[in-house]
Amino acid sequence: EEDDDEPIIVRSRFENLPNGVIEDGKVGFIKHVMEYLEGSAYVYQPEFFLSTAMVFLSTLTAQMYETARRTRGNLYHVHVGRTGCGKDFPRTFVMDSLIENGLEGLFAEDYASPIGLQNDLRINKIKIWLWDEMGMAQKYMMQSPGNIKRELINSLLVLFNKSGGVFKPAVKADISNKEMKKNYAPIYNPYLCLMGSSTPDEWFGSMNMEFVTNGFFGRIQPFYGLSKLPKPKDISHSAQPVTGVLKDEIRTVSKNMLSMLQGGFNTQVVRESEDVVAELNRFNEEVYNEMQNQRKEWYAGLWSRAVLMADKYAMIRAIARDWREPIIRKDDILWGVELSRLLVKRKCGNVETDIFASEYDRNSKRIINFIKSRNGVTKKQISNNFRDIKKSVRDEILNDLLESKVINRDDNKKYWSRVI
Repeated sequence: EEDDDEPIIVRSRFENLPNGVIEDGKVGFIKHVMEYLEGSAYVYQPEFFLSTAMVFLSTLTAQMYETARRTRGNLYHVHVGRTGCGKDFPRTFVMDSLIENGLEGLFAEDYASPIGLQNDLRINKIKIWLWDEMGMAQKYMMQSPGNIKRELINSLLVLFNKSGGVFKPAVKADISNKEMKKNYAPIYNPYLCLMGSSTPDEWFGSMNMEFVTNGFFGRIQPFYGLSKLPKPKDISHSAQPVTGVLKDEIRTVSKNMLSMLQGGFNTQVVRESEDVVAELNRFNEEVYNEMQNQRKEWYAGLWSRAVLMADKYAMIRAIARDWREPIIRKDDILWGVELSRLLVKRKCGNVETDIFASEYDRNSKRIINFIKSRNGVTKKQISNNFRDIKKSVRDEILNDLLESKVINRDDNKKYWSRVI
């Protein structure tokens, strides 16, 4: 019997990627990065390691390749996990590797305004934004309408699809100074990767339906920490230096990148086997059916980029196997399709349970999820676990949920979820 006076801890609702998908992603360069992170990180987090390897490789080989469909490999990823779950080490690994190989100009940790991001891309053309506490920053942006950082979101929306085109920043009407206008000059082929991190509460607390419908949430792929926090290694454990094959690979690819930064890029189309297009067409048909069967606008918006992401992931897997002469094979596209499908379904689930249209909607979903997580919940248990919600608002939410038959109440006055 639960003690009504004790708060109840709700376990994470986030399902992790199947181990088979993670293992199938361990190819070439990606495998070597993941093996290093697994051996050196203080906490084992396979999704973070897979995501880091892909974004790092995408940055090192930026603008070298595109698919036959003109898809470039830039990625927006976010690592979502509780405090102390091991989000820092992968980011440190990327920074240290870039610095060690003379590519420190490629990464940034924060931007005060969209102008800073734009100027960085104008100088370097390639950037990986290692955005710590991403959810907290987004929440602050949305709560401060006059905050210039809000415009960063708009820049991210546009830049995602501009790695093979021209990005034209919006020029404010009141800017007449010629030197200032240079900050808004067009940027050709800007290649931006994003590797953010956030706690679940901050990440989903910063999200609302605006982020979903404007395409921001659709562009970002979420990777979750293990729902059950793994036991950390002994305190005596220390990160090992990058050595062997991985060190040689990073050094070689970095030298090639430095050379291209100085001499200009000549983007090549990656070769692919004949069955790649057939698999993409099958997935495209699946995506179309998903969008047709669900009439919700946000649902279609999340699925609409699934084929593009499958194309990106397949190309990155092929580059990982042989970055000098990559060939996209059937196993690459099948893996890219499966990973893209799982991440879109994950985001659809997030919208249903974790992203809200208003504060009232947010609190309603929190209470629904709490009731769903238990085998019957008393009103006192609800009040103990949601003291941040006013009693009058809690009562209104419970009455609305009862009237709409989302929940019911038995003879013992316990609330039960009717949501399947």
